[in-house]
Parts: sequence; structure tokens; C-alpha cells
Amino acid sequence: MNTYFRILPFLFFSVMIAALVLVTGCEKSGVSGSGALEAAKAKIKSDEATAIEEAKAAAARNAAAEAKRKAEAEAKREANKAPGNTKTTDAIARDDDDKAIIERLQKQDTFKTVAEELKSKPRKWQPLLLAALQHENENVRTQVARIINNNELKSEEVSAAWSEALMNEASDVIRENWGYDLRLYKDPAMLPALRKAFSRAESPAALGNIAETLAAMNDRESLPQIIEALKMTREVMAQQFLLAALKRMPDSTARPVVEGLLTSKTELIRLSARKVLGRINDYEGATQDK
Repeated sequence: MNTYFRILPFLFFSVMIAALVLVTGCEKSGVSGSGALEAAKAKIKSDEATAIEEAKAAAARNAAAEAKRKAEAEAKREANKAPGNTKTTDAIARDDDDKAIIERLQKQDTFKTVAEELKSKPRKWQPLLLAALQHENENVRTQVARIINNNELKSEEVSAAWSEALMNEASDVIRENWGYDLRLYKDPAMLPALRKAFSRAESPAALGNIAETLAAMNDRESLPQIIEALKMTREVMAQQFLLAALKRMPDSTARPVVEGLLTSKTELIRLSARKVLGRINDYEGATQDK
């Protein structure tokens, strides 16, 4: 409800009380009843007009503040926007064999058979896979990540290429998928890119998967980001995912925002908040015992 309409009943009640006081005062001072009534009516009309103008001004200030907040948030989002992974097959493929592999990866759920075929010659195929992390097709990017985990292609070179691709990534679908894949890959070298991806994520699933990966890697440096995201979101799914991350990685600084969710309208969120507070209590107790 608009602020203007919320405060009008209160203001009208206040004006009526003031008018009653005025009438009583007039009666005590000897002013005639009709004169006192007219004076009270004039006072009510004047105060009501003033109250309405003040309410309108307050509503306008609140609307301006909200518009400013949204504009600042949009500007921040735009400044933090990722360029996207947009390389074409022709830009990545070295020969027709590479093109055939990429064409197959554009179809869903082909990564297991492709992974098995490429497993015997990792040195031959790894350059293609790393380049394909920046392919324009989302299926390709998703399935290449799964081939990397399936074939255990973990190295500094792989982490560097994957970090670059994640820094470029503009799709929340891929952030969600890679958030899970990188939990399996579990290389601390990926943490800066994961934090950046989390700062850009908007969908509950992307926020949640990346947050849980950061928590699984015990990246306490990302705690302020996770707590702020939980504070700002009103999405029940996002709240649930972020609470799950804080349950994995409890910290005293999360207490205020988690306590605020104890009165959530959603029973699942209230229950999850209580569980996270229990983990925070345990964490604080263990810290004090050290």
C-alpha cells in the first residue's frame, strides 16, 4: 500500500484529537459553543490539508529514494556485466575432426560417449576442450566442463582456461551448471572466478550452486557476498540455497540476517534458518573453546 494512504488514518485521528482539545479549551475560556465548533472545524480543515500535503511529500520522497536505489543497482549490474563467451566453431576448430566433436557436443547428453572417445588421447584433445569452454553454444560449454571432470583433466592449464571462461560467462544457466561442476573439480585457483560469477548471478539456482561450491571449498572470503545476497533476495528458492551454503560454512556475521528469516512466511525458510542458527551457535562455541 502507498505510504500516503497508510499514514492518512493516523493523521486524521491526530487532527480529531487536536480539534477535541481545541473545543474543550474554548469551552473553558468562555467561547460560545457555536464559535468553538466553527473554530474546531477550521482547525480540522487546516490540519487535514497540512497532513495530506505532508503525506504526499513523504510518499514522493520515498518514491524518489526507491527509484534512486533501483537506478544505482542497475548501474552497478551494468558495470559488472560479463562480456559473454561467443567464439564460433570456426574460431575454435583446428580441423574437420574438431568440428565433428563440437557438432556432437551441441546435442544434449553426448558428453559421456565423447569423453570416452577422447580419453585415450588427452594431449591431442585438451586444447580443443579448453578452447570450447568459450564456445557460443551453451550445450557445448556445459558438456565440455563435464568431460573435464569425467576424464579427470585437472591441471593449472585447465584451471586457467576455465577461470577465463567463467570470468567471461554471461549466462546464468552456465553459471548454475559450472557452479556444480566446479564443486567436483574443487581447485582453489578457481575461487576468484567463482566469486566474480556469484556477484553477477541473478537466478536462484545460479546463486545457490555457486554459493554451495564456495561453502564446500570453505571460502570464508566469500561470506560477505553470500550474506549480502541472502539479505537482499526475496526469492524463497534463493533463500533456501543460500541458507544451505551458510549451514556448510557458518559464521557469526551471518546471525542478524538469518535471525531475520525466523519470521519468514515460508515454513521451510523458518526451519532452515533455525538449523543455520544452530550451526552458528556450534561454530561460535568451538571458536571460543580454542
